[in-house]
Amino acid sequence: MKRGREKAEAREAEGAQGKGDEEPRGSVVPKPPLSPVASLGDIMGGASPRLIEHSDPLRRVVLSANGNLQRIVSSFYNAAVRVSAIRHELVAPNTYGRKVHLSVHGVIFCVARSTIHLSRPDVIEAMANGVSIGQLFRHLNILPAFELLGYSFEEEADAEPALGAVRSFWRKYTLHSDGLHCEIHETLRRDLFELPPAELPAEPEDESEGSLGDLMAPGSTYLRLPDGFTARERMLLTANGNVERIVSSYHAMPVAAYVISNHKRHDSPVFDRQVALLMQGRQFMLAKSTVFLTQQDWVDFVVKDGNPLGEVFRRKGVMPTFKLHSVGRGDKYFWRCYQLSSAGMTCEITETFSVDVFDPIEPANGESHGGELRFV
Repeated sequence: MKRGREKAEAREAEGAQGKGDEEPRGSVVPKPPLSPVASLGDIMGGASPRLIEHSDPLRRVVLSANGNLQRIVSSFYNAAVRVSAIRHELVAPNTYGRKVHLSVHGVIFCVARSTIHLSRPDVIEAMANGVSIGQLFRHLNILPAFELLGYSFEEEADAEPALGAVRSFWRKYTLHSDGLHCEIHETLRRDLFELPPAELPAEPEDESEGSLGDLMAPGSTYLRLPDGFTARERMLLTANGNVERIVSSYHAMPVAAYVISNHKRHDSPVFDRQVALLMQGRQFMLAKSTVFLTQQDWVDFVVKDGNPLGEVFRRKGVMPTFKLHSVGRGDKYFWRCYQLSSAGMTCEITETFSVDVFDPIEPANGESHGGELRFV
């Protein structure tokens, strides 16, 4: 355990160097996906986000975060992220304006401004009954689609006063579903992953109002992991259905998912699956899962209608609940066991990661080995 931890910490120190301030000033035009059929394969699915190359790896993860920025930062620091609502007002019929500050260790790292449009009766009713805007998707179990509209790196040190005299970058994106459309602009510190060490207690503070920063969380996003894992490893260990997105964004390369086996048990709506994730021909994760279909319409959706298990949550537009059971590591790997569940389907999943998952990846013989991706 000690030797594995020392190796991981050495890789962490090397990776923390990043590319500093090499990003160009002004708007950057992201490149299209490397493959027309490639996707980042996370459960929110939809169109593939554009792979961003002109940034350091961790900032790429932030730019592509699809409703889980809060969880990513919390996992990186192994500390609670606090959400403070600064403004929340009705600006037009069924349209709200909102501004929140996200902070960790008492340092504000993000200022998020959003406009939320409601058009579905049950969504409007939920708001009228006191459900916070930040928890609407979770409360109604709606899985939204994510689209990155733009981003930029700014030279100014005072672009957002709440962040202090530090350089920043921003992104603009949408989260939308039938009856609920959110347009969000986030301004973030460029030293987001280099903040001072913790000065506050490790235990989370009283839960603040929900935000759009972590869509899948029913409450607090804080989940403290045991010692022995690097900050980057913690991002994968707590990832709530977006492992492929994190790794692909980090390396700015597509990930290939290969279904090794997908076996339905005899006379039972239970499936046993194995899936390997690869990048540039190198395997970095193996997932073993048991999937239980618990409602007849979900059974028919898969067995009769032929919908792939890995796309069921997305095609049904249902947001599953994430629960981490356990984590551990060996000398050359680390692993986790977790659950994704909804009313009609429960997935028990064990994932084993190579410890070099965040090491630089060189093209294999100059060729890309990206392929069609699927949620594990």
